[in-house]
Amino acid sequence: MAGQFDNIHPSLSFEKALGILATPEEDLDLSSDYYMAVCHLLNFPGDRTEDALLNIASNESDTQAIRLARRKSLEILGRLGCSRALPVLARCLDDSDPYLVENAVWSLLQIGSNDPDVHQRLMDLLVENQANQRIIIQCLAGLDVQEAVDVIQQCLKSPTDSVRTAAGSALCRLTGDRGYLDALEPLLFSVSQMDRQMVIEDLADCGGIELLDSILKSPVSPVFRLRFVQAVLPPLETSLTAKWNLLDVLDQILTDSPDSLLLRQTLDMEMSISECLEGLFSNDFARCYQCLLYLSGVDGSKLGPLLLQQWNDRAFNDYGAHYFFVRLIGLVSSWPDDTISILEKLLLEAVDNLRPQFSKSRPAALLSLLNLSSKQLSSHFLIEILESSNSSWQLQYAALMVAEQLPERELLILHQHLGAEGHLSAAHAYVRKKLSRVLA
Repeated sequence: MAGQFDNIHPSLSFEKALGILATPEEDLDLSSDYYMAVCHLLNFPGDRTEDALLNIASNESDTQAIRLARRKSLEILGRLGCSRALPVLARCLDDSDPYLVENAVWSLLQIGSNDPDVHQRLMDLLVENQANQRIIIQCLAGLDVQEAVDVIQQCLKSPTDSVRTAAGSALCRLTGDRGYLDALEPLLFSVSQMDRQMVIEDLADCGGIELLDSILKSPVSPVFRLRFVQAVLPPLETSLTAKWNLLDVLDQILTDSPDSLLLRQTLDMEMSISECLEGLFSNDFARCYQCLLYLSGVDGSKLGPLLLQQWNDRAFNDYGAHYFFVRLIGLVSSWPDDTISILEKLLLEAVDNLRPQFSKSRPAALLSLLNLSSKQLSSHFLIEILESSNSSWQLQYAALMVAEQLPERELLILHQHLGAEGHLSAAHAYVRKKLSRVLA
């Protein structure tokens, strides 16, 4: 639940947030103010924050404002690792609000609990099936509750795919039997995008590196494939499996070619270019990748006007489609000369886009720029990206992927600048490892 949207009210002070929570409900400006204040307290760890959150978490009022804030307070207490919250969380397991119970279970997993009564209540909840079974299974496995093996095994018969995969992952962890992984692999290519995403989460939980090949072919956002690699691989290691090297895997994920994915859904070959461009707005990434694959083979002179029209109408502000549009620009090899300059500007703006929801597009735009017009990519441009505090590790890594393709004279400049002892020492371990390869 952590993310880059935690501090969405930067003008709200700590004292002001506490003041809102101390305000009687009838005096609030908006009914959502309690919720907003609770969310914002994540940015101010400490005893006063915990006291305020525990007060909200213990408030059993049935008003909408309190119920929403109470649910969120349990999550924030979990994210803060507040051990003082354990008694409150245990009591919340008996609440009639299933969403409150779900957040209590999640926070118990974050904080940790060795209380056998809590463990038993979690197992009872799993059997009762009145709350989110998936998160309960994950919690029991994360708390290493060996006594839960039998009740979790019963969940392998669940009609819900995501419950079965969570159960298989949990049993891998609790019993050490890797045979449970066999049932998880088919879900990586489910028709349901949510199931594809959740099974990757399950495989990350149980360290399912055995299924890396299939995970790399699953048509989900590259964010999920990266999360898996980060979850299963200690940064100082190099080899993932006998077949895969860490940097090769990261290169493949960030390149994100539709050719590298297993796309089992078929595309209606009667679809027009406009209809395929519309497919890049789909909520289902499998369809997006199918349309991306088709459009990558369309002549740029036919595609260009339609792409730019769609971009200017709405793709520029739709963070899902935005990613696929910038990827498409780098995949088409036949853009007319008069279109290239327009696309260069578009991609440079995407690389510089600091809005959090567009962060996935920044490395994709940089790699597309390499394919479209490498003349824009000098060593100085890449150094600026590598040294900017606004660059994510993924963008820095993509800059080093580009650096590997630079002419020798540009690479020499990069080597002279970045080869100094300790340079980029604070960067992500994956970036430092990639830098070592580039400088070598």
